[in-house]
Amino acid sequence: MTVTDAGSGVAAIYYSTDGSSYAAYVDPFLVDPSQVERVHVFADDQVANRHAPSPCRLKRRNHRRTACTCPSTPSASDGSR
Repeated sequence: MTVTDAGSGVAAIYYSTDGSSYAAYVDPFLVDPSQVERVHVFADDQVANRHAPSPCRLKRRNHRRTACTCPSTPSASDGSR
């Protein structure tokens, strides 16, 4: 996954395959496409703003989910978490 922040920069990326239990993203990971339709992602920037979690729907290619598409949502501007 790649996340960008044009302001202060990205401090950390977090993901979840169930939408409730999140882990820090540090390396690519595998998911079972028969079990997971979406990967939920959020990021913190360098000045403590937290992006709201976004569900990223896995795209299908040749009957296999191989790519993730996330909507673009601005991060919080008040530093709240």
